[in-house]
Amino acid sequence: MNGLRPNIPRELLRYAVLGVEFAVIVTVCVYAGILLDKRLGTRPAFILIGMVLGFAGGMYRFVRVALDYQRKLRQPKGPGDKAGGGDE
Repeated sequence: MNGLRPNIPRELLRYAVLGVEFAVIVTVCVYAGILLDKRLGTRPAFILIGMVLGFAGGMYRFVRVALDYQRKLRQPKGPGDKAGGGDE
């Protein structure tokens, strides 16, 4: 079963994991908001704050990964390759 590994591009897996990370970040922040609201009796204030913070945190992570990937694409791949790949 050595050579029967599926040929799935690493970038596709990276973005699939990024989607899961986004969902986990939002879920954890909302759950923390639920716990705080139950403890402090301030429903739904901390749920909404947790949702906003979770969404902002997830988007921050997404943008960082997208910018890193864009930088990676613009790097020269070998001798004679130009960075940027465009007509300058």
